[in-house]
Amino acid sequence: MTQVIQTPDQQYYLTKLLGYEFDIVYRPGNTNVAVGSLSRLPAEHFHIYTQVESAVIAELRNANSSDPKLHFDIQNGLLLYRSRFYIPQDSPLVTKVLYEFHSTPQGGHAGILKTYKRVAEQFYWTGVKQSVEKYVRTCIQCQQTKYVTTKTQGLLQPLPIPTTPWTEISMDFVVGLPSSKGFTAIFVVVDRLTKTAHFMPLKTGLTGKIVAAIFLDNIVRLHGFPLGIVSDRDPIFLSTFWRQLMHAGGTDLHYSMAYHPQSDGQTEVINRCLEQYLWVFASDHPQQWQVYLPWAELNYNTTYHTAIGMTPHAALYGSNPRLLPSYTVGTTLVDEVDSILIDRHNIQSTLKANLTRAQL
Repeated sequence: MTQVIQTPDQQYYLTKLLGYEFDIVYRPGNTNVAVGSLSRLPAEHFHIYTQVESAVIAELRNANSSDPKLHFDIQNGLLLYRSRFYIPQDSPLVTKVLYEFHSTPQGGHAGILKTYKRVAEQFYWTGVKQSVEKYVRTCIQCQQTKYVTTKTQGLLQPLPIPTTPWTEISMDFVVGLPSSKGFTAIFVVVDRLTKTAHFMPLKTGLTGKIVAAIFLDNIVRLHGFPLGIVSDRDPIFLSTFWRQLMHAGGTDLHYSMAYHPQSDGQTEVINRCLEQYLWVFASDHPQQWQVYLPWAELNYNTTYHTAIGMTPHAALYGSNPRLLPSYTVGTTLVDEVDSILIDRHNIQSTLKANLTRAQL
């Protein structure tokens, strides 16, 4: 012991060590790897390793984990709740959002569940489901154009569920429409697995050759030849040309029984939804229904489907597309784009005026 003993602590521990033979050797910190973690912590941190957590603290932690306030976040000046835009419950924006997601061509005057799913994907406010339910139930346009549906009596015999998208499809025609740019019918084709659909306008004077060309350009080009097609006994689907073309593509044709449309119930229901959509938005100008057909297809494919538990677009592609928001006149520099969006805005304004007149 050559070091000078100066402090009382050194003198105290020296008396404890006098009875032992030992060497005091200094080791730098980077080589002293065996040192305990406690020796490196300040004294005020020692309670972390010895304190027993109270049951009240544990319950408080569980309560905080379920507190909705903890799910809020602010990004770019916007308040988000679980990555959705938050709107105060009494804000006038609630009515604007409900109108945009229900009463516009994108909303398609869908029912309560489908409108709620569309709104809740992007927005949140307290009582959002109740707000959607009240808005849809009081929609004058829906009350004037929709009808009450009831379940079919008896046992159903559903078709086998396909294994891959667009290998088993169904198709039908919507006919008897007023002429719109020369089109008087719609060719509806639906995938039986993902429920995605394509709506193609048709002109008068249909033949198997014309329908086959449209089918190749719009369906086979995107999805290939299906393995099976379910359809009714329309003369076009029974024509030799159509049968031979499908046979060459390796497609089996399945026809429904006469006077029994339930065999192709999926397409019949979509036809009904399509007709209802066009009736709502084109009833005041029926010669323009063809303009709404792309919007009808977008609306259907991006609307929540109860059978598959998601939108048809998400079932096929894995996500939903970005939808066009409301347009402010003059915000684009391209005159043609501005004209198209102004027409869309004017149509929505006409719908508002019709609803206001109906309420008087």
